[in-house]
Amino acid sequence: MNYFVKNCIAVVLVLFILSCGTEYKKPEEAQRQRPISNSKLKQFVNCNGSSIVARHDRGLELKFSFTIDSGYHIQPDNVADENFIKTNFKLKSSPEFTVISYVYKYEPKPWHLDHYGEFMVISNDFSIQLNIAFTKANRFDIAPFLEGELVYQACDATKCFFPRTLAVRWDTKMN
Repeated sequence: MNYFVKNCIAVVLVLFILSCGTEYKKPEEAQRQRPISNSKLKQFVNCNGSSIVARHDRGLELKFSFTIDSGYHIQPDNVADENFIKTNFKLKSSPEFTVISYVYKYEPKPWHLDHYGEFMVISNDFSIQLNIAFTKANRFDIAPFLEGELVYQACDATKCFFPRTLAVRWDTKMN
């Protein structure tokens, strides 16, 4: 390629870049005008409510039900590879009760990534059942609400998103 053709290509390229409207903006102006991606704000899991599964002399079994948005999955509560972020649910601690166990109920779905092979994920819906022992004799003496958090990482077919925390609440007086 001769010298004249190279210079013509360079001039055309510079004119194209200038015609794109590249205007200098201060960093804070550019930050304010940048659109916020929906995936940064999106909760991929929804809590569908809670119900009492069984009552005991000094406690109860409580079930929280969740739905995962279509096209997404989350990791289960136990993962085989430390690079995956496992799903975790915890009630906020209280002197009024002790959580004896958390039981995750879901139908595992096989998922495949080339560099990890096949592993199981949770998609569609799942529930978490808690066995709670009250430290007071009468459950109506406990706080009006039990609050907890579901921590999870959602993924789609191409990428995983930053971990999310979903706050959940159970009204003890309504059940």
